[in-house]
Amino acid sequence: MSISYGFNNLQGSWSQPRVLLPLLAVTGLGLGIGIICSSLKRSQVCNKYGEDLISELPEDVLCLILSQLPTKDAVRTSILSRRWRNLHVFLPRLSLKCPCAFKEPSSQQDDTGLLDRCKCRILTFIDRFIRLRQCACRRYWDNHGILTFMDRFLQLQQRHNIKSFQLSCCLGEEFSSRVERWMRYAARSNIEELVLRLSCDDPGSTRGLITLSFQGKFQTLSLLRLDAVSLVNDELGSIFSACPKLESLMLTYCRLPSSLLMWVGRHMLKSFTMTSCIGVKDIVLWAWNLTSLEIACSQKINIFLRIVPKLKHLFVRLKYSDHLSYIINEVVKNLPELETLHVESRLSEMYYSSLGGRELNNFVNLKEVYVLVDFRDMCGVQHIASIISCSPFLRKFHLVTNGTIDYGVPARPDWNLTSEHIHLKEVEIGGFHGHAAELELISYILRIAVCLERMTISKGYEYYVGGGKWEKSSKQESMVMDEKQRQVVCQLVKGTRVNSPIAQLILH
Repeated sequence: MSISYGFNNLQGSWSQPRVLLPLLAVTGLGLGIGIICSSLKRSQVCNKYGEDLISELPEDVLCLILSQLPTKDAVRTSILSRRWRNLHVFLPRLSLKCPCAFKEPSSQQDDTGLLDRCKCRILTFIDRFIRLRQCACRRYWDNHGILTFMDRFLQLQQRHNIKSFQLSCCLGEEFSSRVERWMRYAARSNIEELVLRLSCDDPGSTRGLITLSFQGKFQTLSLLRLDAVSLVNDELGSIFSACPKLESLMLTYCRLPSSLLMWVGRHMLKSFTMTSCIGVKDIVLWAWNLTSLEIACSQKINIFLRIVPKLKHLFVRLKYSDHLSYIINEVVKNLPELETLHVESRLSEMYYSSLGGRELNNFVNLKEVYVLVDFRDMCGVQHIASIISCSPFLRKFHLVTNGTIDYGVPARPDWNLTSEHIHLKEVEIGGFHGHAAELELISYILRIAVCLERMTISKGYEYYVGGGKWEKSSKQESMVMDEKQRQVVCQLVKGTRVNSPIAQLILH
């Protein structure tokens, strides 16, 4: 008998509803009981062998675990089980990145490439996130989907504190109201760190800079970073008023007023960083509690440090010729508590102005000096020698030089040497070419540093990028001192009276 024969025989009494329906009901009940029993058995096995004990932890502990993951990975855990489905909503740290999502393509081909990049980098993650919040985009090229998502997400977070919120997205002026709405949500969530990177692919572009009014109170905010934001209408004053506990402020690619008057007063601000901002010509600063100041700008600006009695770290990168003399004289007059000084200039011209005997030893707390400069004459040596002579407690000196190659041991210039330096122990000279100014500076340091422990001279170098971070030069591996340069240095050392008996010279 085949299966087809059995199927045909169902046309008899078995096909009557009064027989078939009860049979199906009993069968379904049996299957349901079997499934429930199987599920309970698996649950007992899991608990017995500890296969899913992590889900039994309190929600606060699970959220703490998820907070150690990137936002994208934390959201992926929502598919594990019902217990994990909404845990990511309560994460204390949120970081989202959608580069170039709002830029207008210049052609159809560019449009296809843009959508491909967005699909690859953003939409796979953002769409899943939005679906969980029931506000997914209808089409993957809907650029405004992330905006709807942010509104819904932050509404869910209102009753749960957000310690850190980072958004990296190319947003223009038309999105100001939405960004301000997110910020108000964040303020009510007792946020501590707020980072808004709103610049596009062209970071120096002034097109479409967003404007923020900073309404409301950020009572717990301690760190604020703004990229590509317009701050020309006293928004900085609003920031200090709205953020009474702000300790660190970073501005990058922002538009500032031509005269930036920062009356911080006795505000808690301790660190201020300004990088590649536009429009500003003069900076006047009053900040009683400021300890770190970093300014990097490609245009000529004047810096007036009126009242900064606690400043300990200063980094200045200003690309115009006479700024080194200006910075030296300015900090000597106003920053007696300075401990680290980092100065960069890539121009060759320097105008030496003597500090004078009356102003010597004003850097009484200076412990570390870093100078990146392109000098080719003895004026550059005199500048740097002035810094060393004014810093009796200097311990580490780091110089990076650039310039034309001019081999040969120079004749010593006619300028007075300071007395012996008893605290300078470590010297690094990078970007070495062997020109006369470099060699004279090496000779000068070897003569005065009576407790020098190590001097390192190399063609490669590291440069300071801000925020306590250093990077190696792009051609670091290929930069090796040749034999001729080594001979020049050795000849110089033989003809110089080295006053430190423990000094070690390292050539790379």
